[in-house]
Amino acid sequence: MKPAAMMQENNLRSRDVKKEGYLLKKSKILGQWRNRWMVLTSNYLFAYEEQNCKGPHTEKLLLRNIDQVVEGAHEQGYYIFNIKTKDGKGLYLKSQQREEVLSWIQELRKWKDKGQ
Repeated sequence: MKPAAMMQENNLRSRDVKKEGYLLKKSKILGQWRNRWMVLTSNYLFAYEEQNCKGPHTEKLLLRNIDQVVEGAHEQGYYIFNIKTKDGKGLYLKSQQREEVLSWIQELRKWKDKGQ
C-alpha cells in the first residue's frame, strides 16, 4: 500500500500533507535520537516510526502552539533545529543535509504563521 493510502487510514489525506520525510527526533525522556517519518499538514506536525504511517503517531504537535522554529548547531555531521512551543517545551530534530533542515524550518514557519 502506498504512503498516501496509509495516511488515509490514519485520517491524513495526501492533499493535506505539506511536507514529509525522515528526520532524527530526540526523545523527550531518554534523550536518544530516533529515526522518524515526519508529516507536516496545515495544522499539525506528526511523527511516525515508519514511512507508511501505520500505527499511532509518536508525536503530534499543533502548529498554532509553536512559538519559534530555530536553526541550531552543526554537530558530528548533523544539522539540528529546534521547535519551541508557547508552553516552553521543545522538539529537537536533525538531518545530515542542511538543505533539508532549512526546508523544514521554512515550511514549519510558513504553516505556523497561517494557523495563528
